[in-house]
Amino acid sequence: MTFPKMQTNGYPRRLWGLYGFPGSGKSTFAARMRGPILAVDADHRFEEVTRLAGAGVYGLSEAPADNVTPERIAALLRANMPGSDVKTICVDSLTAILAPLVTRRFWTMTPAATRTAPRPSRTRPWPCAYCKTR
Repeated sequence: MTFPKMQTNGYPRRLWGLYGFPGSGKSTFAARMRGPILAVDADHRFEEVTRLAGAGVYGLSEAPADNVTPERIAALLRANMPGSDVKTICVDSLTAILAPLVTRRFWTMTPAATRTAPRPSRTRPWPCAYCKTR
């Protein structure tokens, strides 16, 4: 009797989050991930590193608005991912997706009186709290 050979499932699923300064190599690192890669190109700069990808790179959509709206991203993934050969999904950059949501939430939840830029206090004897000069 022979022993049955165990099958490998390939690479295990991993979720990566990369954070760094502009130009620090986040997109370059992502382009080197296992391909084909689906780029959710929210900042419209992933094309700068597509030459580094070992396999093909797909774009989520030609329409720029589709790459920054979470609902639209989810709808396109649901519609196009089944049966695709995509191995890595790269969302570049999450800041371009989150900033409008945070701003919208701020403006809807913050009272109108506090949304304006703060004015110097009339009760302090000096206008600048740090330098204490007039």
